[in-house]
Amino acid sequence: TPTTRRMSPASCPPPRFPSRTPRSWLRRASRRVKANDRERHRMHNLNSAMDALRSVLPTSPDEGKLTKIETLRFAHNYIWARGHVSLCHCVLLFCTVYFFVTFCMYLQSLLYLYIMFIDSN
Repeated sequence: TPTTRRMSPASCPPPRFPSRTPRSWLRRASRRVKANDRERHRMHNLNSAMDALRSVLPTSPDEGKLTKIETLRFAHNYIWARGHVSLCHCVLLFCTVYFFVTFCMYLQSLLYLYIMFIDSN
């Protein structure tokens, strides 16, 4: 069996990191506290935005509160559906107007031909 050899302090390699002074430790702790505060503030803002988005989406009270990913997916699908419906309405309106204008031009041409026919007789 292999034997474990103990090293004397003189033969130990130098420490990987130099020892930290209390001042550098306090500076590091202060930076960590500030970073934690920023992250907490960011998460509060994100949660507030999610709540605002949930209040706008048409959901039934029976469903309960949607998770963040459910809220984002539902909002995406809702916006897509509304845009699709709006696009269909725009196309329908365009086709109706186009048909009406084409029909009016057709009637105008018929009226012109009728007047020409009457005048020639």
